[in-house]
Amino acid sequence: MAITYDASSGSMIYANGWTTIFANAELIGCPVSSCQLMNHDCTSVPSPNVNFFMESADPWELKYKRNIVNGWAA
Repeated sequence: MAITYDASSGSMIYANGWTTIFANAELIGCPVSSCQLMNHDCTSVPSPNVNFFMESADPWELKYKRNIVNGWAA
């Protein structure tokens, strides 16, 4: 997904909840009780990032910012 710059835009929704990315057929017998953003290799949690982030409450929306003038910091 290419994220284009937009000075007038604040936070944008990348995914409006975990159910738009993952499927769980056992919502009652095996409910999802937490969700965590991980590094690309799933071995650790990334450093806090204010440009791409997850809302802390269910349904755990993924959001990103489009109004960062110099791009995202490394």
